[in-house]
Amino acid sequence: MVWMDLDMTGLDIEKDLVIGIACLITDSDLNILAEGPNLIIIQLEVLLDIMSDWYKEHHGKSGLTKAVKESTITLQQAENEFPIIDVSTVNELCKHWSPEECEFAPKKAASVGHSMTLVKASELQFYRNNIFKKKTR
Repeated sequence: MVWMDLDMTGLDIEKDLVIGIACLITDSDLNILAEGPNLIIIQLEVLLDIMSDWYKEHHGKSGLTKAVKESTITLQQAENEFPIIDVSTVNELCKHWSPEECEFAPKKAASVGHSMTLVKASELQFYRNNIFKKKTR
């Protein structure tokens, strides 16, 4: 299972800001398999000043407010560093632009013992090696 925790300056997703991101992966018995990325996102001090008293106290006691002020990672940098890759979009483009190559892409069906994540990773690896080839000079 993938777990994601966002610390924000409030509960209103329309106006409040992300200031912390923590991720981990567990198995079905909740044993931690991997952690991260765990990022503290810098925000302008004036934006931190308008948090409600509860958030000021909570994030102040935990040290998060101080960490946000000291961070050098912007939300844009975090988004660029850890992009979401939609393999199905790559597959559709391959079907239209290189149908002859796409026929050899790994099949999408996951089976017992093989998660969909592994299937998608092998599919993306195929595209990298066969479609997005580096040109040799």
